[in-house]
Amino acid sequence: MIELISKYTVYKNFQYFMPIVLVLFCCESNKTRIPVVGIKTTIEINDTTFTEGETDWTYLQVKLTGIPKTPVIVEYETVQATAEEGKDFEQVSGVLVFSEKEASQSQSIFIKIINDDKYEQEEFFEIHFTNDTLKYINIKKVKITILDNDVQLTDNDYPGYATPMVYEGWNLLWADEFGGNKLNQEYWTQENRGNWYNKELQYYKSENSTVKDGLLTIAAKPELIDNHNYSSSRMSSKHKIFYKYGRIDIRARLPFSQGLWPAFWMMGENRDKAGWPECGEIDIMELRGGIPNTVGATVHYKNSAGNHQYVTTNKYTLTNGDFSDEFH
Repeated sequence: MIELISKYTVYKNFQYFMPIVLVLFCCESNKTRIPVVGIKTTIEINDTTFTEGETDWTYLQVKLTGIPKTPVIVEYETVQATAEEGKDFEQVSGVLVFSEKEASQSQSIFIKIINDDKYEQEEFFEIHFTNDTLKYINIKKVKITILDNDVQLTDNDYPGYATPMVYEGWNLLWADEFGGNKLNQEYWTQENRGNWYNKELQYYKSENSTVKDGLLTIAAKPELIDNHNYSSSRMSSKHKIFYKYGRIDIRARLPFSQGLWPAFWMMGENRDKAGWPECGEIDIMELRGGIPNTVGATVHYKNSAGNHQYVTTNKYTLTNGDFSDEFH
């Protein structure tokens, strides 16, 4: 009984409602229609991260949103950045064609990531998109990041001493293996100036240091700049990397020639406030270019009388060759 009444009620209402709808349509017939706004046709693809060595070939999914009125042709190509074409990835380019039926489906771009045994920091390259038929493309490029799977440079890359990455009872807090193609500014500050404290003949400028293939290279050059006859490069981790206790390992190949003086040294983080030598200084390694087979280490400090004092803690002389032959 209830079911029959429901059906009848719906039927009566439906008969009554139809003329109202017809009247509304007739009244609106002479007015301007509001156009239907569709979904803008765009490319959907996200920045992606891969780890070197996981697989030789990988793919990216590309999706087109919205329904195009005509086939959409999208051209793409890889563009190198810190990751180099032919060393870190293989160059690829091509064309994606989306028709109306394929608009809700994804297509793939296949990329080959090159695996090697050289330690490199995080690197990236890009994929750029261009086309003729899709004028309002939201995404013009995406970033592809490559994470390294190597732990350090190998002896086969650069012969000589290989710094251990693990010591029993120690935790690694920081390292810089100079991957990519520029100095990491989170760790280092280039000090561009002349007139330092040791009557040095060179002017320091960032152009004399380069980062490539896992190496930081510093060059000394004969050139006249700001009343200096030579140029070189100097960088500091001041206010960026500092520890109270720990072990510092450095692996380097050193130059030789009369007048050169390559060095690694540490100073107290409180130098700006305490001054030198009260802040302390530890010269980890210094080499005089005229004696290329010997390095020394020195500690500088302020003694009880308030004067600068230093102690040469160690000298090391190679039995064969010199420190320019290979990494030490």
